[in-house]
Amino acid sequence: AGIHHLGINNAKPAPELEDLRTLGSLVSELKPQVLIVPWVLDTPKHRIVNHLLWLSDYLEPLPECEAWGYQVHNVPLPNGYVDITDVVGQKKKLLDGYVSQNTHVKRFDHIAMGMAAWNSRFLPDYKGDTRERYVEIFCALPLKEHLKMVERFYFPNIEATYRGIEMAEGMQRIHSKVLD
Repeated sequence: AGIHHLGINNAKPAPELEDLRTLGSLVSELKPQVLIVPWVLDTPKHRIVNHLLWLSDYLEPLPECEAWGYQVHNVPLPNGYVDITDVVGQKKKLLDGYVSQNTHVKRFDHIAMGMAAWNSRFLPDYKGDTRERYVEIFCALPLKEHLKMVERFYFPNIEATYRGIEMAEGMQRIHSKVLD
């Protein structure tokens, strides 16, 4: 278990076929009950994760599990949540590690903590509970259903999926390699 990295450059992602094989092998070896992935309609860079997961499954079917699309820059269609109140300090510490996002883009740490506070509205009402609460929300689906959404939203026009930015060409290239 734990966090695993494929080693794809975050600044200029250019995944290769070997990355797909590594991803597929990792998921097949770990046989997770849940894969935590960015929500399908998040920003273009985060869409790469879901696209690679689909391509990996296409090459070699992945084991059955759930995919939990999590909130980064937008709101998924939530059907599940996790109360993170007791570990919110750890979340803040992790967010502080995204220096480029917090200093050069927008204060993502502030935005993420605000979203987690706002998401606490999904908790059952506790009369008299005045604690500050924090919640992560997810769209939890069986992996195959999640991948169907990826296919429906991304593949009709891959350039539009990635909003025409540099990574669209790279994702179209690897997509074509896998499907040819």
